[in-house]
Amino acid sequence: PDFECPALDEEGMPPLPRCGCDGVTYLSECHRLQAGVALEGPLECP
Repeated sequence: PDFECPALDEEGMPPLPRCGCDGVTYLSECHRLQAGVALEGPLECP
């Protein structure tokens, strides 16, 4: 299923594209882009 990327702040930042999730890790780069850094690996799903 897809999950919405959580906003980093409440300062009116536009929402990022939905993150595809395979049940273990996110398939999308949106969380990495949102964090402003290139992470070593995929983030775990909630």
